[in-house]
Amino acid sequence: MNTKLKVIIKELNKGLIEREEHIRMCLLALLSNENIVLIGPPGTAKSQMSRSLAEIIKNGTYFEYLLTKFTTPEELFGPISIKELEKDIFKRKTKGYLTNSNIVFLDEIFKANSSILNALLTILNERLYHNGSIREETDILSIVATSNELPIGEIELEALYDRFLFKKEVLYVKNTKALFSLEKNNINLMEEYKLTKEEINKILEESNKVLIPEDIQDKILNIKNEIEKEFYKC
Repeated sequence: MNTKLKVIIKELNKGLIEREEHIRMCLLALLSNENIVLIGPPGTAKSQMSRSLAEIIKNGTYFEYLLTKFTTPEELFGPISIKELEKDIFKRKTKGYLTNSNIVFLDEIFKANSSILNALLTILNERLYHNGSIREETDILSIVATSNELPIGEIELEALYDRFLFKKEVLYVKNTKALFSLEKNNINLMEEYKLTKEEINKILEESNKVLIPEDIQDKILNIKNEIEKEFYKC
């Protein structure tokens, strides 16, 4: 598995400059069944990194959408089933949409309006979707979101931001000269190196057995407190 992950990281970095740390965080989010939000200006390869992540999963499914204040639930979760509606049952046809996908990429996540916000909060936190009166488990392994700015001062959006365990700023490339030697980002990972869903679930299962010593816990909490102090200064 160690060799496989090294090959995957190398492949994901193709066509990218100064993005290895971001790639590792995206991969870690996937392996831990968590979500990551990438914050930064346009043209910093946020979308490219998100789309590449879907290509490392064997038979993986992918969904992406650019959110605006006019985005409707139908666009993300699928149309209402007319057959079910005839029986007085409200249910969406979710196949091929967000909840039916392994990797979900939501561009401009903080443009989400209130009509889809509550559904996203539950999906991000519990991997559950309220399809009418039924609570359905989703197929989502990881949600990658991007935004050009932080949702500062907007309480509802701050709750959404909090659902992302991984948060990473993406800045413009510092070594601009390296852009002249940039290769095309064509992921061409051999099938034997792609991650299966069973492998991802096994990693998650084994990670739950890891015990964190108390002194390490204290250090993590101290780091968290320092980060929060800096964040709320902004």
